[in-house]
Amino acid sequence: MYRYADPGEVDETVQRSVDHGLLSRAPAGEITATERGQAFLRDLFALHARVLTERWGQEQNGPVERLNTLVARILAQATATSGDAWAVHAPPFEPRDTPSPVLLLNRLSMLRIHRADAHAAAWQRSGLSAAEMVAMPWGSTWSPQRQAVEDETNRRAASPYAVLTPDERLTMLADLAMLP
Repeated sequence: MYRYADPGEVDETVQRSVDHGLLSRAPAGEITATERGQAFLRDLFALHARVLTERWGQEQNGPVERLNTLVARILAQATATSGDAWAVHAPPFEPRDTPSPVLLLNRLSMLRIHRADAHAAAWQRSGLSAAEMVAMPWGSTWSPQRQAVEDETNRRAASPYAVLTPDERLTMLADLAMLP
């Protein structure tokens, strides 16, 4: 997820977390949460659970439950068109007894990661580097090249949604709109 950042800066940030005992590095380079890091993540998930349950509720058959079902189906399809960021983050962390609102947050985050991979694939296909993408103007008036990248991103990111029927897509949009 740090495609647009300086790799050295990213490594420094990770090293600070290693130095603070939150992460560890294996000899082959894998990064994992230490016991202290896992405790932090448990506390973070508990905070997410409190806040999201308060904001979104947990009613049976409500919008959160419907969205979780639909998004899980989309994610199952997304693996086929995913990229490097997906490979690092998938599958979403879903321990047993995770409240439905937290599941939805994490699943929606995975959709964002899938879209980030689609965007990277689109600009790479156009022959652009991350630095060139960052340098491109952002806003409503895009160059034809930028518009082509965004159109290709949309096309690539949309494919997993084909698993839903048109009515299910409308339900998903309506349920997302219901969330405060």
